[in-house]
Amino acid sequence: MKNRWFIEAAAATDHSLLIPDIDNIITSVAHHLDEYDGDDDDESFQSWVSGVVGPAVRRLGSFYTLRAQYTNSVRKGIWSLLEGCADLGIDDMTVASLESITWMKVFQNLDGWLTPGTAKLNTRFFAAGRMQALGWRQDRLRNRAKFITLDDAIKAEETGAGLSQSGDVNGCTADPDADPDADHAGDEEMGSELEDHPFGIAA
Repeated sequence: MKNRWFIEAAAATDHSLLIPDIDNIITSVAHHLDEYDGDDDDESFQSWVSGVVGPAVRRLGSFYTLRAQYTNSVRKGIWSLLEGCADLGIDDMTVASLESITWMKVFQNLDGWLTPGTAKLNTRFFAAGRMQALGWRQDRLRNRAKFITLDDAIKAEETGAGLSQSGDVNGCTADPDADPDADHAGDEEMGSELEDHPFGIAA
């Protein structure tokens, strides 16, 4: 590709970007080459490239900044639902998967997250993680309810555990309506190392 070195350099101006990000930016530029109608010289082409690459770099940089600052808020939101649900089959990948899905959705609606709202960002990210965990918990409870047998119901009655409407037996006691601000004050100052992510840039 013409001036590939320049595109790579323009994409690498934000050091938080990963190699896959830079590759995706180069691919995006390639997909938009038919939109270039400037003169056939390096200076004109590089000026056009800067106008295409700059917004993509800033968008990704903004995403990484949010993720670095609010990873703990998302994680706490997830655990606020899952800490009482060990019986639903939580493993080492459960929280990591829910975090990845939450951040994917943040990226897909990044403009909305960058727009100031009435709630603090740490509260909004806590709620986003909690909502993702709630969906996971509801799916697990529905799936388990399909396999509740008569013997399970009788045993639950005998032990006094009882069955909830969702088919839950003595498990998953976290309150889905708990106050999201209750236990995550100070998250805005908390950060963590960024993890590899599956996101590219918007075309």
